[in-house]
Amino acid sequence: MGLDSLMAVELRNLLGSGLGLKKNLPATLLFDYPTLDGLIDYLAREVLGWENPASERAAAAGEDTAAFADLERLSDEDAEVLLLRELETDDHPRNG
Repeated sequence: MGLDSLMAVELRNLLGSGLGLKKNLPATLLFDYPTLDGLIDYLAREVLGWENPASERAAAAGEDTAAFADLERLSDEDAEVLLLRELETDDHPRNG
């Protein structure tokens, strides 16, 4: 991924805190899994407990593709209305 050892440790720490892990990820995480696919598979299996990470990712990608296809069919005005409605809900954290 083009990271030096300090950047690898910082990214490992960010992943661990971002995922809310109680224990640290291995110090060699990004050297053991140097590709994004390898890292994702490791995190999916070992952290999230998915049995078949590739099929889980494929299913999630299919859902995202279908959602994007639905959005592409909307007019600009309808898309704006949906976006504003989502931003007004209390379910989304506010920036700032």
